[in-house]
Amino acid sequence: MARMALLSWGSHGDVLPFVALAQGLRAAGHEVVIAAQPYHAAFVQQQGIEFCALGSETSVEQYQQLMTTLIDEANPRKQLRLLLQTLLLPDLEAQYQDALPVVAQADVVVAHWMQLAGMAAAESLGRPCLTVSLNPVGIGVVAGAEVQEADGLKTQERARNLGRMLSDYVWGSEFHQLRARHALPAIDSVAGYQYSSRLNLVAVSPALLPEQEHFEPQHKVTGFWSLPEEHVWTPAPELAQFLAAGEPPVVFSFGSMAGHVGQMRALVIEAVRQAGCRAILQGGWAGLGQGDDGDGENDGKSKGLPLPAELAGRLLCVDYVPHEFLFSRAACVVHHGGAGTTASALRAGVPSVIVWHMLDQPYWGQRLASLGLGPAALARPGLKADALAARIREVLQHPGYRPACQELARQLQAEQGVAVAVAEIGRYGVLG
Repeated sequence: MARMALLSWGSHGDVLPFVALAQGLRAAGHEVVIAAQPYHAAFVQQQGIEFCALGSETSVEQYQQLMTTLIDEANPRKQLRLLLQTLLLPDLEAQYQDALPVVAQADVVVAHWMQLAGMAAAESLGRPCLTVSLNPVGIGVVAGAEVQEADGLKTQERARNLGRMLSDYVWGSEFHQLRARHALPAIDSVAGYQYSSRLNLVAVSPALLPEQEHFEPQHKVTGFWSLPEEHVWTPAPELAQFLAAGEPPVVFSFGSMAGHVGQMRALVIEAVRQAGCRAILQGGWAGLGQGDDGDGENDGKSKGLPLPAELAGRLLCVDYVPHEFLFSRAACVVHHGGAGTTASALRAGVPSVIVWHMLDQPYWGQRLASLGLGPAALARPGLKADALAARIREVLQHPGYRPACQELARQLQAEQGVAVAVAEIGRYGVLG
């Protein structure tokens, strides 16, 4: 059996699927290590998986400030460039150096599509490297039929060309410089390097990807990669009492995406008031459910959140609650449209109101709306409470959203994304 090095980069939603894959590979008899930014260590190790840190630490405060800056920049290309310039590119050399000993002990490397430093380390040491996409956006395809355009290009070819241009723009020259420093051969395009020509696993349900027929052959759609449900998880008494006290609540869950924390908290409170619903606000890493705006001030009452009297008993603030537990008890989920949170809501069979902040999130908003699984998404820049309240009312009153989500949830429950991924890896002959 093989020793597998799984290299990720990004937020919790980027690492969780790798933990699920690690568990599947380990169940198949392989030895597995996950390497990612240092702040993922506790989560990975709690799942019983060996962990190695790649690169430097980023504090919650630094991340919150970055999220605020990114939200203020509405252009997705500039957002991605800013994200890389702030978090990844200054750390590229350190991640490469940290990846070398991890890769050296591995038989096979499986890398997140943004983990270029790890891919370069695998190339340098001659290890086979497969890649993972958690969304189809960067693959360079568009939904719908293949159409010949006026200049002779087809829609899929044009999309791939645009994807290559975007990758080269956001990465700039830094990755080329890294390769030159370590005597790796020059490459024409970063985009041509981000996805293994041998096997790129697309960890998305095929039910959401009608365009997969246009994927190049190395892209294999597996289904979502999720952890087993925490069947024994027990809610705190306050949460259990709230859930039992009335109709299913609207759940707000923005993960690490709540830049302008105080502003967003106030907006959620006002939207709940206008929508007339019961609600749960999940804090997440960004601290949205807490009482301070990053200055450490918190009065400890309802997580410090000043609630209007009319919302007493209608809005509850919580910290960590497993998505599987909370979303399945929700009327709908208002979230940022990250791939992981979107998948969790779909598996729970509840509609989403997506408030996208950046990157691939508009894609998920458009995709769910086009499939009749929720209303049109809202953009975080310029978001107003009345618009959010209107979307919530639409979801709660729409007769078709919940049945459509429940039908899709049945399909997702039948998918075995991790098992398919393990089988695909084995089919490509890289496992001993």
